[in-house]
Amino acid sequence: MNLQSVVGMILTLSGIIMIVLHKKKDAENNKMRIALNYSLTGLLLALGGSLGQAGGLVLSKYGMGDYNAIAATQIRVIVGFVSFGALIALRSKWKTLWLVIKNRKKMNSISIGAIFGPFLGVYFSLLSVQHTSTGIASTIMSIVPILIIPPAIFLFNE
Repeated sequence: MNLQSVVGMILTLSGIIMIVLHKKKDAENNKMRIALNYSLTGLLLALGGSLGQAGGLVLSKYGMGDYNAIAATQIRVIVGFVSFGALIALRSKWKTLWLVIKNRKKMNSISIGAIFGPFLGVYFSLLSVQHTSTGIASTIMSIVPILIIPPAIFLFNE
């Protein structure tokens, strides 16, 4: 990667770090210290998700090569479906799954989300790693926190 790519990645990561951390005055010794804005559990799970996505992206690029991105996306979705089925079975969560499936409003929202995330999101990410470096594609995909701001404001009043 060239210097411009590295600087872009550093800027992206710096923005994320600025959102996650804040300065806080320590009550005991009246000094400023850095604290988390969010729960450590949530941040660790997000890190795990990022590591999983990064690993999946690198392995997908390696496995896909010049193969059709739509077919590669289908393979990822099928393996994901089977994996989630195994996870639901291991955790005995079939009853919870059926409750959500019966709720038409929730199913509509989840289905639309699935079109944009696992379908279009994965498809476009696989296309992008075919046509550029994995690091650059992944960095551009990490602007999700910025893209989430308008829907979070208008849909959830956050």
